[in-house]
This record gives sequence, C-alpha cells and structure tokens, in this order.
Amino acid sequence: MQSKEILNYVPAIGYSILLLLFMIFYLVAKWKESIQDRPKGLQEKMHLMATFLYHFMKKKNWLISSGKVRTDLMAVVPQKKIGEAEEEYYTQKFSFILMLVLIGLILALALSVASVNERVMVGNKIPRKSYGEGDFETALKAEGAGGEALGKYEVQVGERLYTKDEADELFQKAKKKLPKVIRGENKSIKCIKNKLNLCSKLEGYPFTIHWDSSNYSLMDTDGTPGQQNLQESGEEVKLTALYTYATWKWEQVITVRVMPKDRTPEETKRQQMEEALRKANERSAFDSEMTLPTEVQGKKLRFREMPEDFSPYFFLISAILAGLFYFLKDKELNKQVEQRDQMLLLGYAQFVSKLTLFLSAGLTIRGAFHRMEFDYRKKRNHGSPESPLYEEVSRVQRELDGGIFEAEAYEHFGRRCRRQEYTRLITLLIQNLRKGSNELLLQLKRESGVAASERMD
Repeated sequence: MQSKEILNYVPAIGYSILLLLFMIFYLVAKWKESIQDRPKGLQEKMHLMATFLYHFMKKKNWLISSGKVRTDLMAVVPQKKIGEAEEEYYTQKFSFILMLVLIGLILALALSVASVNERVMVGNKIPRKSYGEGDFETALKAEGAGGEALGKYEVQVGERLYTKDEADELFQKAKKKLPKVIRGENKSIKCIKNKLNLCSKLEGYPFTIHWDSSNYSLMDTDGTPGQQNLQESGEEVKLTALYTYATWKWEQVITVRVMPKDRTPEETKRQQMEEALRKANERSAFDSEMTLPTEVQGKKLRFREMPEDFSPYFFLISAILAGLFYFLKDKELNKQVEQRDQMLLLGYAQFVSKLTLFLSAGLTIRGAFHRMEFDYRKKRNHGSPESPLYEEVSRVQRELDGGIFEAEAYEHFGRRCRRQEYTRLITLLIQNLRKGSNELLLQLKRESGVAASERMD
C-alpha cells in the first residue's frame, strides 16, 4: 500500500484509537470500582464505567449543576438516602451517554471503512463499466511527485462501446442538447465571458466529442476564451463538434460570440489539467480501463480518489446528542419536581382537613400522622396510585419510629415539602408541641378554610 493511500484510513484509525481508549477506560473502571460480580451484559458494563466516571468527577468537583440536582433529588426520592439517590441518578445519566458515544464510534468506524471500500482505482487505472451500464464520475485529487496538491477534479469515465440507426437517432437528440451544455456558466452562447464546457462526453449519450475552432486564439478546444486582439463588441467563433462512436462520425457547427474577460494563472493551470484528463479518456475509449496522465506540462502527477466520507459528521452528531442528553436529563428531573410540587399543593387542603378531623376525634398530632400513614398504605396495597404528600407522611412515621424527636420530624416534613403552606402548618404544630395551645383546632380549621379558598382560586 502506498503511503498516500494510507491517508484514506486516517479517520478509521482515529475511531479505532477512540474505541481502544474506551476499552481501556472500561478496564480502569473495573479495576477501580472493585466489583466482585463481573458485568456480563453491555448495559452492565456501561453502568460500571458510569459509576467510575461519577466517582471521579465528584472527586474532582467537575459535576455540572450538582447542587441543584442534589436539591431536586431530595424532593423527588425522599425514600432513599440522598447520597445513594445522587449516585444512581448520575450513573443512569452517564451510562446512557457512554452508550450513545460507543454506538456513535462504532457506526462512524463502519461508515469510514465502507467509504474506503467504495474506491475504484487500481493503481493508476480506473475500471470502466460494461456496455450499456452508463458513464460514471469519480473524484480525484492531483498531486505532484513531491506530494504537493494540484487541485481536485471530477473525472467522467465512459462506458464500453448502438447500431448505426440507433446512433443516428441519438445524435439528433444530442445536437439539440449540446449548445446548452457547452454554455457552462455563461448566460448565452452569444455572450461568452467564462470558459465553455467543451465536453468530450455528453451525459446520457455514448459519443466521444472532439472539438475544432475557427479561431484558436479566441477559443481553444478546451473551451478557454482568448483575449488576443478581441474588440469590446466581441467576435464570433465557429466551433465544430466532431461526434465519434465506434467507427462512425457526425459533425455539428455551433457559433459562439466571445466577449472580453481576463484569465488568471490558476484558471490556466486547471484548464491544462482538465485537457490532459480529457485526452486520457479519449485515448483509452476502447480499453477496459482509463489510464490517467502521469505528467502535464512537464510536471509529474499522481492521483488519488476522494470518496465522500460522512463518518466525522455522524460522530459529531452523536457527541452533540450525548451533550444534549446530559442537560435534558436535568430538565426532566426539574419537571418531576414541578409535578411533585403541584401535587403537594393540590393535596394540601384535604391534608389539613384530615388532620383537623383526627385531632377533633381526640388523637394526638403523632397519632393523626400514624392514622393517615396507615390509611395510605392500606389504599396503596389495593392499587391506589402513589402520592408524594403521603409518601412524606410515611417518611415522618418512619423517622418517629426510628427515635427522632417529634418536632424535628415535623420540621423535616416541612422542609421536604418546600412550600409555604406546609411551612405555615408545621409552625402551628411545633408551637403547639413546645408551648401547648387550646386554640390549635381553631387555627387548623381556619387554615383549612384558607387552603380550600386558595385551591378554588
């Protein structure tokens, strides 16, 4: 394999290196995390790497918006320890991101390898298609012997060699199309300021076209308009298109008017290269392969194909999606918190009414919380949906059963609910516990009325 051809594999090599680094990252994560049961599936391996990544980023203090995430998690998942909940949240997020990056790397590598396999050049030759299969174009990059870039070119490779009658019919159609084709970037063949497209092949037709000019100083056979002794009004030039196919020939005369225009050195160099490619195609019209020129104007040439490789764009898209997912996951968490807050607000009036009812029946505040938790668990066992409010009530009951002071448990309840209505209610309850008050039921009834009014609003 030539050294220049190795460049075709650079993207694939890059993706392979990234995949290798991905595997090394997995091995490091496996070693650092010291998990006894080895992960068996791909999802478990992603979870292992995500866990390691979380611990590493947390240690380096690189987690984005970690404070807000931690606060939101305290509200959404109160049944778990916040440390465990935070680790589970980031592990799920990083696991999905790592999976997305891995899939992007694998697909990008596959696309890159496929693009290399699409190349058709064999050495310095391009295999032709068989008769009737049509022409095809291939992108080439010209380089000098020293490796310097000489431009990019689209080369039309003709098919292999219709009966005479069929060829005559095709010629009648081709000569109507040719004037429009050779016009190129010019508005009309009566006003030629830019290079003509004096093509040697006409798309959709089997002819090889040779060109002759009535005035080579004004219009060369490569389509370059000349400027020598050209008047401002321009000058007409007769172009003769000689169609050849097999052993038959046809002629078509097209009159064009050349108008003044400057030509740059770069245009001249490109015209010479295109002419060399055209002549190379003509010379090997009956061969099974088109031999590319090895020299133009004494300058050594080397060509290599430029197939379209979309793998970098695909990998970039996957990386962008991974980044978007990182922030969308936080947005999803925030949405859960907002939904929870809304449910807490909607359930407040009923909660105060129940509390008032149980206290009126002679229960203590602790007894009222116990009764509400008991009723909620009974409904849950019969298929009722989960309620954020009564999950918090259950948490209060667990804290009380665990030995936490009653006032402290109610304070925790108010902070977790994160709404001023609950803060106001808990203040009344704690004041009653610490100072005692015969007006608690009256205050609760007043609070129940306020809550019902606010809900109607």
